[in-house]
Amino acid sequence: MSTPAPASVSTPTPASTLTRSTAFEGWTSQNAAALERAKKEDKVVLLAFIGSDWCDTNLKEEVFDSMEFKDWALSRAVLIQCDFPHNTVLDEATKKQNDALMHKFGITSLPQVVVLDSSGEKIGQLGYYEKGGASYWTLLCDDLLTKAKGKSVVMSLGDDWTTNYSKAVERAKKENKALIMAFMASDWCMWCRLLKKQIFDTQEFKDWAASRAVLVVCDFPENKVLDRATKEQNDALMQKFGVTGFPAILAFNSSGEKLGQLSWHGTNGPSYWIKMSNAVLQKGKSKPADGWTTHYTQAMERAKKEDKALVLSFTASDWSEPCKKLKADVFDTQEFRNWAPSRVVLVECDFPHDTELDDATKIQNEALSRQFGITGCPTVIVLSSSGEKLGELGCFASGGASYWIKMCDALLPKAKGKSITAPATPAAPDAPAKPKITKYLLKDGRTIEALLSMEADDNYVLKTDSGMQTIKKEDVVEINKP
Repeated sequence: MSTPAPASVSTPTPASTLTRSTAFEGWTSQNAAALERAKKEDKVVLLAFIGSDWCDTNLKEEVFDSMEFKDWALSRAVLIQCDFPHNTVLDEATKKQNDALMHKFGITSLPQVVVLDSSGEKIGQLGYYEKGGASYWTLLCDDLLTKAKGKSVVMSLGDDWTTNYSKAVERAKKENKALIMAFMASDWCMWCRLLKKQIFDTQEFKDWAASRAVLVVCDFPENKVLDRATKEQNDALMQKFGVTGFPAILAFNSSGEKLGQLSWHGTNGPSYWIKMSNAVLQKGKSKPADGWTTHYTQAMERAKKEDKALVLSFTASDWSEPCKKLKADVFDTQEFRNWAPSRVVLVECDFPHDTELDDATKIQNEALSRQFGITGCPTVIVLSSSGEKLGELGCFASGGASYWIKMCDALLPKAKGKSITAPATPAAPDAPAKPKITKYLLKDGRTIEALLSMEADDNYVLKTDSGMQTIKKEDVVEINKP
């Protein structure tokens, strides 16, 4: 932080360019009047030392201007602005007052906020913190106020959470729900308290958890005494699951199998946290929607027996937006569900990121992808009952289920009267058809050869011989398709 030059030695700015200094909205520059009001209303005082027209404005923009801070301050604090501007004019009385307050509280850098009790005694001092925004800042201030009253900081996650791990596991199994275990340090870990405030205390999270999960907390406080059984349980669980820091949120399925760790995504809010958590909870639960199967060979046998066409959908179900759109706009509609049973057999070939497929399905899908030369998702291959390729469909920008069905129906009559000798099963993994390679030429001169490519927001996600790679679209100079 820069140290402000005393007003008496500041380089003067030409009078014609100076403007009159005004306080932030909701703030006053009059210290004496503010202290009287704080005493009368029994509120604390926030004394903000700033350089309004030259010092970094992040504290103002991220904290003081936020509705969260304004709501918090309304019932708790009187706000005083001590400004040290370069290009604005303070009246002489305010200038002298601010210099005196800076000297009194030993301020050497800006911005700084001195917290005073209602009698004007200093409680503590805060600055600007890069992470956490208004939520983090107000929690720090609340801690100062709590400790000033001789009380300990206490955090409770509420009645939705239990501390009994064994009972939580039993309930999760009985109700067929996931189990979410939060390792927290309730009275000393600021990030734990911020996670609670921004996620766990929200109604959106509570509504989501009520239908999806059983919640258990393992607390490691410094100033709160846990009963012996709970303490021993928490220590054992921490060691068992290798927890080394707080907060740590682990997710398990109803059988007690660990699915993964749920990250806390800063200030992105409950919607984003729930979205990311849902992806983790889907692990081990990969199954197609009603009416679909993942077994290609069985599906081909059924198509032949019932003389129906086969719809083979190559998708990336949990991360590709076009795939999600095709599912929502077409496959999940009642119109499609009414049409499909009498016309086609449905097979899903999925290539997810966060959902675990069994080995047999994974091998089958890779082989099918090579056999049909799939280079992107979503791609829907339409086959006759004997395995002949009739055509290829994707996700259309408009038209919904009606248009998609119309396009598919246009292919289906070709199935009548056809018979071919092509095998109905994919080539064996150890003798695959020669894959089609798409080449991506990058700005840095590299060329990436992709067996499979999909779009995800501003990126391309590529499957190569060495694994999955993600590249930014803006870094691609040219794409050469086979």
